[in-house]
Amino acid sequence: MTFEEFKRSLSYDKPPNGVCRALIALWWAAKGEWARTHESAQEDEGEPGPRVDACLHRKDGDQDKEPTIAKWHSIDQTQEVLRIN
Repeated sequence: MTFEEFKRSLSYDKPPNGVCRALIALWWAAKGEWARTHESAQEDEGEPGPRVDACLHRKDGDQDKEPTIAKWHSIDQTQEVLRIN
């Protein structure tokens, strides 16, 4: 799914079919549905789900409230440093 397709899908009532739960979480976030956002991110058992969940908690300002979130926050910061260098 391209970014343009994702943006167009926001006009629908339901998230797109055939995409990972992490992308569905971002779709719900764009719609302002925070309970569904976190639920979808936490249902994704791959790497993207916890990263999206951590990102959303960081946006909410509560990244230090749960060890898993703090862990992903730390990993994201490390990877950002690696990308810069």
